[in-house]
Amino acid sequence: MTVPNVLQTAFGWTDSHLNGFEVNVGGRHPRLIEGPALSRIRLESLAGTVGDQLVYR
Repeated sequence: MTVPNVLQTAFGWTDSHLNGFEVNVGGRHPRLIEGPALSRIRLESLAGTVGDQLVYR
C-alpha cells in the first residue's frame, strides 16, 4: 500500500480529490509531488534531515 493510500484510509478519506506532497528540503523552494510519482518515490528519500518538511495536500 502506498503512503497516500495509508493516509487516505487512516483519515477515512475516499481519494476523490487530487493529492500530493509538498516537499521543502533544506530551505529550498517547495516542490509538489503528485500523481504516479507518489507510487514510485519513498518518502524517507525526500526528507531525511531534521528540519525537512512534507505537507500532504
